[in-house]
Amino acid sequence: MTCKQLNYFISLTFVLTMIQCKTQTSIQVATPQNNEIVYAPTLIIDSCLTEHQFEGKDNKELIRVEISGGVKVIPQWAFAIVPVLEEAKLNPDVKILDDNAFFSCKKLSKINLNNVENIGENCFKFSALEDVNLAKATIIKEFAFSNCSYLKNIMFSEDLKTIGEFAFSEDSALVKCHIPSGNIGASAFMGCSHLEQITLGKVSSIGNAAFLDCNSLSSLVIPSSVKTIGNEAFVGCTNLKEVIVNNHDTKIAGDAFAKDVIITYKNR
Repeated sequence: MTCKQLNYFISLTFVLTMIQCKTQTSIQVATPQNNEIVYAPTLIIDSCLTEHQFEGKDNKELIRVEISGGVKVIPQWAFAIVPVLEEAKLNPDVKILDDNAFFSCKKLSKINLNNVENIGENCFKFSALEDVNLAKATIIKEFAFSNCSYLKNIMFSEDLKTIGEFAFSEDSALVKCHIPSGNIGASAFMGCSHLEQITLGKVSSIGNAAFLDCNSLSSLVIPSSVKTIGNEAFVGCTNLKEVIVNNHDTKIAGDAFAKDVIITYKNR
């Protein structure tokens, strides 16, 4: 066996050992700033995925991953703290992303989430995502997308039930947001400093500090579906001067808004 063949054999053995599943690699071409053509592999996972499987690994094989075949759940910490991961492609059968599945993947900017129904705690915290399509996600748990400083666009499901506590907190690039339904958890959008506009559909409740320190927010209409607005829900929204409330029966905490905000009830 030649030296070249030996090196190839060792590399192949390492990849298969690391994956511990039926996998294969395909090659994609990237062109960096120096115009040199380099080859970036896509790791294709066909059959199984386990908790912590790739956690903390920085192998170039993990720049792009494709989850295909029979995988329906991305387990806890499966791809957490993978510093090289830039893109993940999920097959349509993946419905659940467990807690911390992609936690602190700071280069992850692309992933298709349009078929995912349940997104776990800290799932994408500290990621580089810019756009997320959550068309079928009914449950978004605590800190799921917090500290995603590049996140600009979110599409929520019309059947949304819960946005967990701190789920989108400190997402400073977010400018507009439509929330069609469900409960908005405590501090869910806290510190979204560039959030100028939110529209609410059939939202049931707005938790404590849900929009605390969203200081670019300038207008707000509370739909009749909202039953409660929690403590400090909109405190620190320094550009918010008037709020229209469509249901006089909505229970609003005494400190939900700054004292100088005018609350106008449209219907009694």
